[in-house]
Amino acid sequence: MRALDILRLRLRTLLKRRRLDRELDEELQYHLDRQTQQNLDTGIPPEQARQAAIHALGRAARIQEQCREARGFLSFAGLGGDLVYGWRVFGREPVFAAAVVATLALGIGVNTAVFRIADALLLRGLPVREPQSLFQVLQPDGPGLQQYSELFAAADYAEFRDPAARFAQLAAETESREAQAALEGAPEEPVRRTSVSPNYFEALGVEPAIGRAFTPAGDSAAAILSYGFWTRRLDRDPHVLGRSLRIGSAVYVIVGVAEPAFSGIETGTFTDVWTTLGAQPPRSRSLRLIGRLFPGATNEQAFGPMQAVFSQHMIRMVGHAPPGTPQPLIDRILKLQLRLVSAANGISPLRGGNAAPLWIVFGLVALILLLACTTVATLFEARRTARWHEMAVRLSLGASRWRLSRQVLCEGLPIAAAAALAGLVLAHWTAPVLASRLTPSGLSIHLPGETDLRVLAFTAAVSLVTALLFGIVPAWHSSAVAPCAALGSGRSRSAGGARLGKILVAIQVALSTVLVTGATLFVRTLVNLSTLDPGFESRNIVVADIQFRGADRAQRLALAWGDLLRRVAALPGVESVSLASGSAFNGAFGNGMLRLPGSPPDQRNGGCVFFSASPGFFTTSGIPLLEGRDFAPRDFDPASPPVAVISQSLARQFFHADHPVGRMFSNFEDNRPRWIKVIGVVRDIRFENLRNPPPRVVYLPYTWPHPSPSLSVVLRARRDAGSLTAALRHEAAAASPDFTLRRVTTETTLIDGTLARERLLAVVASFFGALALLMAAVGLYGIMTITVAQRTGEIGIRMALGAVRGRVLGMILRESALVVLIGAAVGLPASLAAGRLLSTLLYGAKVTDLATVATSMALVLTGTVVAALVPARCAARTDPMAALRYE
Repeated sequence: MRALDILRLRLRTLLKRRRLDRELDEELQYHLDRQTQQNLDTGIPPEQARQAAIHALGRAARIQEQCREARGFLSFAGLGGDLVYGWRVFGREPVFAAAVVATLALGIGVNTAVFRIADALLLRGLPVREPQSLFQVLQPDGPGLQQYSELFAAADYAEFRDPAARFAQLAAETESREAQAALEGAPEEPVRRTSVSPNYFEALGVEPAIGRAFTPAGDSAAAILSYGFWTRRLDRDPHVLGRSLRIGSAVYVIVGVAEPAFSGIETGTFTDVWTTLGAQPPRSRSLRLIGRLFPGATNEQAFGPMQAVFSQHMIRMVGHAPPGTPQPLIDRILKLQLRLVSAANGISPLRGGNAAPLWIVFGLVALILLLACTTVATLFEARRTARWHEMAVRLSLGASRWRLSRQVLCEGLPIAAAAALAGLVLAHWTAPVLASRLTPSGLSIHLPGETDLRVLAFTAAVSLVTALLFGIVPAWHSSAVAPCAALGSGRSRSAGGARLGKILVAIQVALSTVLVTGATLFVRTLVNLSTLDPGFESRNIVVADIQFRGADRAQRLALAWGDLLRRVAALPGVESVSLASGSAFNGAFGNGMLRLPGSPPDQRNGGCVFFSASPGFFTTSGIPLLEGRDFAPRDFDPASPPVAVISQSLARQFFHADHPVGRMFSNFEDNRPRWIKVIGVVRDIRFENLRNPPPRVVYLPYTWPHPSPSLSVVLRARRDAGSLTAALRHEAAAASPDFTLRRVTTETTLIDGTLARERLLAVVASFFGALALLMAAVGLYGIMTITVAQRTGEIGIRMALGAVRGRVLGMILRESALVVLIGAAVGLPASLAAGRLLSTLLYGAKVTDLATVATSMALVLTGTVVAALVPARCAARTDPMAALRYE
């Protein structure tokens, strides 16, 4: 009952505040009149009697505030007034307010921008029904079958689907790829297309906005548009259903539009058009398997039937192995298992390689926000010093210290709100730019066009925390004013403010030291990798990825590839051309192990890369031939014995100092060794990225054991990739109508694409490092300007007694340098710790290197101490007589 009475009293206080304030005034007046009358009855004169009554009761303002606090809800009742007062205060100081808002908006904006990317890439759940019941199936893959792949063959999907149907609904999709599409009567345009199983939308729980989903029968000629494509391209035309859409040479009928929030399960990317899966090669691994658990089912129950089918596959595979297959290999294959992972947050190829740098960038922008708060706190502290007299008068008149602290904190809330709005605008512009810098070549991050509630909630939370961070120190210091001391001499009332300001500046310098050191490390990493020799001449090399989609007959395919090679070689500006299973930094190559003649069947001789190429590949790619010869046309005759060219490191490891030309080896995985003869040795080159050392490579004829339906045309040309694209597409179609040109790029672009992460970190860290230095310099400039103003009288006396300008200049600079050195001394250990955490992202750069430490410290000391020159020069030019009159 007591709790209800208290709640009722506080609600009455909040709703009837004016009436209660009037009653409180009347009650206080009653007590004052009564005490005055008692004093008059004792014979005290009237004026003295009233003064004695006021003294006995205490200050009315203080009593009123204490009574309001006792009633409760005081903070809420006075909060609006404090906020309005804050707006008015900063309205009278527009320059100061603009500087504070700009500083905080930068910190809030970059944090919001990075959060938008992290949310789209890592945090956001799929906008489907009950996303927590979704899972993805992975299978063992990679060297030694120790990694996992998301791609399955169409036959695997067909065999997994029915056994798992008791516990889950399994769907399949291909990766989202760009294709040329045209609505009826409209020109072609690029779209992103995904082919899916007929039950795809049903399994994911996605309802169409208009029209229908695919039918179980398959709808082989049907297409479903994304809501974004329907809006962007057709302006939400309700009559879109039934219209035809041509993709490549196939024509589809539009049967539906997906719901607005759904743009595919690849988070960070999007799909424009979904079509049903056509005829897929049974063993061509191109499908991702996504499932939804039925209510009450578990991952283990769905996993069991699929694992049983997979185990039967492994048993059949080893059952066909001929005698001599190593037993350890058989045992390892029989123990392989599928994996089921949650797909609640979708799937994305961007996560694995970009999550770490994204979190690093998040850490950098968090430091920037902290530095911005420290800078603003320094500005507020300087402003509070100017308002010292005002605070002292308020305390003298009865204001409580909590009341002053709350007012100073509330003055920061309007500033934080304005900074949040400006930060949202900044994030809207910077997030797409940062996202484009984050992703490697060929991939992208799709950000929602509008700012959603999650981003707004994050910005609001960051703004509130920001207001507390930059306001709590000035608020606490304002409440610590001693009225008597504050109303005394100027020096006594401001020395504490200067000391606190210098502490804040030292914190700024420490944070800027961490950011500048990180920027130095990332820039050195980028420079080291950019100047690294990949092992071949990459300039003027154009790479065209081409897919053959016809019947996979080896003889027909070999003739088609040969015809294409001759046609491209005849193009103007093409110096040399070759075919390969890819190119460096863009390769389709396999990993395996070798077997040497005379070695035991189960002896492995280290891993290597298998790469297919045509004659002239080494000349075209600029890879020097060190020993032996290049491929010749006779090596591609099916009747010829298999030959290979090997890399320098492979020759050194397997054949030691002996000349490897003429030596024999075979693939370790071959049950019946097919011995391959070494005909040449080439220089080592880097394949996957610039960080990894050159792998051991076996170059084989592209026709061995049979030509691949997917190869790259590698050519050295005096023309750029853009001007060659149309010519390559024409020659591919002329060589065979089954050829599809997928992408044309340059080797330089591919190499640059592998440095996207390093370039992002170097650019972002450099920008934030420079910004941190600027903020620290502004803070030091501001606090030293205040210090010089406070010591004007002292400086005037010194100069009147004979101090020269140089000594005054040196005194202020020494004081500034001391603050900077203290901050740098604190920041250096933090930089060392941060450098160790970042060590996996660095290359050829260590935080303990003398060059790194010296560069970082030189930048910090120079950038900050230079900022102190202006107030130091002002102090040195002080007129002694004017200074003495000022004091």
